[in-house]
Amino acid sequence: MNMTHQPRLRAAPGVLAVSALLGLTAGPVAQADQILVAQTNLINGTVSTVDSFTAPAAGTVTIELSNLPWPTALSTLSFFAGSASQVLASGTVPNAPGGGGGMMLESFQVSSPGTYFAHVTGTATPSGTLDLGLYSMQVSFAPAVPLPAAGWLLGGALLVLAGLGRRFGLLKPAGSLPAAA
Repeated sequence: MNMTHQPRLRAAPGVLAVSALLGLTAGPVAQADQILVAQTNLINGTVSTVDSFTAPAAGTVTIELSNLPWPTALSTLSFFAGSASQVLASGTVPNAPGGGGGMMLESFQVSSPGTYFAHVTGTATPSGTLDLGLYSMQVSFAPAVPLPAAGWLLGGALLVLAGLGRRFGLLKPAGSLPAAA
C-alpha cells in the first residue's frame, strides 16, 4: 500500500483579508430609495385627488408626475404636497409640444417622520365623445445619510489596512531603515 503525503496549500491571512475586502467592494450597490406611492389614475372631466404617504424618517421625498397622452393628454395637471400644517412643494406639469403628455420631477426635504399628502388636480381634454385622460404619479423616499458615520467607517477601514500592511511587511515603521555603511 503506497501512501503519499500531499502538501496542503495555505493562504496567508493577509491574502484572505484583501480577497474579502475586494469581494465586498465588488458586490452590488444597494439603493436606499423606497417607493411610497405608485399609481396611474383615469380622469373623467376635472378631478382632484388626495393621496397620503408616510415618510419613515427625515430625508428627501421625490414626486414624479406624468401626463400620459391617452386618448389625449390632459389639458391641465398640477399638484401640491404638504403636511397637515404647510405646503412643502407644488407645481404644474407642462404639456409637450404637439399635444403630447409631459412629466415633472419635484423633490423636497422632510425633517421628521410622519404622514404627508399629495393633492393632484387634472382636467381631461375633450376628444370626440370622450372626456378622459390619464396621469401617473410615483412618490419615493430617500433617507438622509449620516456623514459622520460614513467618516468613522472610512477611517476604521484605513486603520485596518495600515495594520495589515505593517503586519505583513508592506509598511515599515519609521526609523527601521538599515544603517548606511
